[in-house]
Amino acid sequence: MTLHAKQTSRKFSAGIALAVIVLLATAIYSLWNKEHLEQSVHGKTRLMHDFAAVWDWMDDVLADGAAQGRWSFRMDGRWSQEETARLAGALGVTLSAEPAAEKGALGAATAGQAYSGKTEIDGVYRTIVRYEAGAAVVLVQTDAGAAKSKLAELILSLEQAATVNKLDYAGSFAVRGEPGQEDAAAVLAGKAKAERREVYNDGHTESITYSSPELQTGVASGAATVNLQIADISGDAGAPRELVVGVPLITGDYRM
Repeated sequence: MTLHAKQTSRKFSAGIALAVIVLLATAIYSLWNKEHLEQSVHGKTRLMHDFAAVWDWMDDVLADGAAQGRWSFRMDGRWSQEETARLAGALGVTLSAEPAAEKGALGAATAGQAYSGKTEIDGVYRTIVRYEAGAAVVLVQTDAGAAKSKLAELILSLEQAATVNKLDYAGSFAVRGEPGQEDAAAVLAGKAKAERREVYNDGHTESITYSSPELQTGVASGAATVNLQIADISGDAGAPRELVVGVPLITGDYRM
């Protein structure tokens, strides 16, 4: 096998491993999402509390600090199309029908018609809203260079819009970036005073799920409640290492 082929194979393996981790986490998260409603703790939501804590921890473990991470805040809701459109409008997002794979009589959209839209600020912050068959997903995403205060402002506006429109939701967030030290994952777990619950390791990616008393969110996994997932992806074949952190779990996102 050529060096290029080996490099490609290693990168592909790391990508598959993270995809498996996200798939398993999303399955658990989906079960949690059916029953979980975001609640406030001492005047701020659980997720906002956890975001502030994780940002401070990541400031010490990511190369060049937390602002150089790629952050993604996700809100899942079982809303109607009208409710989703109303929330999107409050966020400055206009929903449009996505190209349908199949059309019904006279060109009418099938039951699986999806709607989505996005808005972008300063080329760094994106808000994406997507609706399909009673399920809505709202994402606030950033590229490197985000400011903690601005991201917190966007998250707060999103949660306030959901509250004003009386929409129940489940929230999660993740951050991805290059670790600034060899033992970044362990240092982060130490800052969270986290107790290890589940481990996945294929030689390229190590993912550990924890219970942390420093975080307010949580999801049941077996007999334990977990609320922090840390994946350390090997930088084999010249690719930089990547640290991926999710609260309560690493869930998937998408780009438009």
